[in-house]
Amino acid sequence: MDRERLIQRLMATFLGELDEHVATLNAVLLDLERQPDAERRAEGVRKLFRAAHSLKGAARAVELPPIEAVCHRLEDLLSQVRDAQREITAELFDILYASVDALQDAGRRVAQKRSLEDGPLVELGPRLEKALGRSDPASAVSPPRIAASVSPRPSARPAALGESTGPRRESEPALDTVRVRVDKLDAVSSCGGELSIGLGRARVRLERVEELRENLQRLLATWRQLESPLVRWFESETRSPTSSRIGGRTSRLARPTFIGFRERVGRLQRDVEALGEAMARDAELTERAAGRVNDEIRRLRMFPFADACHRLDRAVRDITNAKGNQAALVIEGGEVELDRSVLEGLKDPLMHLVRNAADHGIEPPEVRRAAGKPPAGRIVVSASLRGGSVAVEVGDDGRGLDLESIRRIARSGGRPEPKDDAEAAELIFAPGISTSTDVTEVSGRGVGLDVVRSRVASLRGRVEARFTPGEGASFQIVVPLTLTNIRALLVEAAGQTYCLPTADVEKLLRVAPADVQRIDGRDVVMEEGRPLPIVPMAEALGLADAAPADPEKALSIVVPASDRQRVGLIVDRLADEREILVKSLGPRLSAARSFAGGAILESGRVALIPDMAELVRRAGETTSRPAASRAAASPARPIRKRLLLVDDSITTRSLVGSILESAGYDVTLAVDGEQAWRLVRERGTDLLISDIEMPNMDGIELTEAMRASKSHREIPIVLVTSLTNDIDRARGLNAGADAYLVKSAFDRAGLLETIEQLL
Repeated sequence: MDRERLIQRLMATFLGELDEHVATLNAVLLDLERQPDAERRAEGVRKLFRAAHSLKGAARAVELPPIEAVCHRLEDLLSQVRDAQREITAELFDILYASVDALQDAGRRVAQKRSLEDGPLVELGPRLEKALGRSDPASAVSPPRIAASVSPRPSARPAALGESTGPRRESEPALDTVRVRVDKLDAVSSCGGELSIGLGRARVRLERVEELRENLQRLLATWRQLESPLVRWFESETRSPTSSRIGGRTSRLARPTFIGFRERVGRLQRDVEALGEAMARDAELTERAAGRVNDEIRRLRMFPFADACHRLDRAVRDITNAKGNQAALVIEGGEVELDRSVLEGLKDPLMHLVRNAADHGIEPPEVRRAAGKPPAGRIVVSASLRGGSVAVEVGDDGRGLDLESIRRIARSGGRPEPKDDAEAAELIFAPGISTSTDVTEVSGRGVGLDVVRSRVASLRGRVEARFTPGEGASFQIVVPLTLTNIRALLVEAAGQTYCLPTADVEKLLRVAPADVQRIDGRDVVMEEGRPLPIVPMAEALGLADAAPADPEKALSIVVPASDRQRVGLIVDRLADEREILVKSLGPRLSAARSFAGGAILESGRVALIPDMAELVRRAGETTSRPAASRAAASPARPIRKRLLLVDDSITTRSLVGSILESAGYDVTLAVDGEQAWRLVRERGTDLLISDIEMPNMDGIELTEAMRASKSHREIPIVLVTSLTNDIDRARGLNAGADAYLVKSAFDRAGLLETIEQLL
């Protein structure tokens, strides 16, 4: 391994170790501040000293003198406390907390490759020197060294090679844990998902073998009916003196073949049955093995909910101390395990809600006493399992939501007056709504809880507020346990298959067309005594509703679980429910905001996963034609225009191909320019849509070849590419392209409008 890569790996290991030590320092300081008994205090001081000492050595190994210097001074301070030379006063607590914050900030700066020279870590040096009673400026620069150090030392191997890193308990074995890079864990998860996909395809092949066996069985049954008459005919042709010479000879030659046909077909049938049984046994063994592998992969990715709560106690402490309030933080359900990606995504929403509770919710002690409450408030963060989801709740026993302030701010912002308290409470998730009148680091900058909702939505979750005036408020977040392997409902809309996460589906309905009513210009059905607006899912996605509704057929409706609005999505068919592996659409398709990912089905096709929050929002804004008119409007289908789509990315071909097919075009796919040019010459096309960067023959070369051809030079060409500079655009247009669309600015409407204009 070259030196540069070694340095990068050492630095990644160090940053992980720094995070662990910062968490330890915060937790122990909070415990010491609660005034435990003398024995616990002494052990706490020893833990602080060990963490500072370990972090100092790690910083020296990666040549970060400012971090090493601060840790050295922390050692000196803590050794004075350990040796009973000084007490931990409130002033010393403030210095220690400031040191921990400075170390955490330094870790972020190192990760972002920013300088430490202008950060709080360097500014902390003189303060620590003063606390130590030293005034020598030179000593504030760097700690004394016992021996020279070489950094990075090759012997300091990263934990990914097998060692445990970070603070370790004395009773913990040296190889009890290992640190694994996230990208490696994701790669293993992906392999497990591919194994499941391969198993699904094997099941499809097994079904084909079973179909083959049944076909052979029907063929054999048909032959049994024909065999006796044919044999009698052959015998009569052979023996009859009136048969022609050629007929007699033919019957003599063919008779042995027909007589042995049944035996050969029977033997083939038995071979196919044996093959099918062997394939079934292999599939069963593979399924068990794949199940165990995926279970173990899930276990690797699962972490306790408590890991997302490490910073919350410190946040409550800092805010209540600054405001002169009192509050205790309680964590319940810390042992509930979630996928690492979900856990990381929850950290910011949890921090925001807890800080909000401590800053807005908990009243001053005198106000609480006057209201008959204990002087110290209580903030509870809990987690509980709900099938394939986890419900996380942040609640407090404070003043509750200030609905009058929310209404006043809504009016001043030009928003419509809320109809009731529930609608007013919902406004706290709107952008720019903040009821704080004080501008602080915590609040008062116009940033409300909209950041919580948007972050939870990115986790395919939902959040809602509950409150009792004067008694407190709570916020419940429901998110899936994992974002990689999920249970999904497969539905069909406009001829395409989509995967809807089961956790985001509240219920399924079957409704007779006669039960659909028209209220305020929208189709609705009565569900639990309330009108439920219904919209074809294809229309909500902006696709053409290719199949007119059958007036005699019941409607299949999916009702998403939404904390914003209730709406029903009409689908063509409810296909299946299964576990799928979620695949990212990649940066090239990041502009497709209507979709959260995709899944590869057993057939090899890509089924898109809609962003359910975005889908519900668009469905709520969609004003569709009456169901009756959709059913009646079934004009003769025009001849479809033929499009040739060329792209070396299977995901891009599947997504764009689905859009084009849903718009009513006959789409042929090609993987590169060479295949596309062959298809153009063999079959022709009405319009070509091509990527530029492709193997064998790129889009520019393909365009030039078509423009040089007498037979195909008039075919319209649209180049769709991620190349954004003017030089690339000029190359494409100079080669003869009729339109040049950039993928980063790509949108469905723009593509379809361009195609319509060219055709």
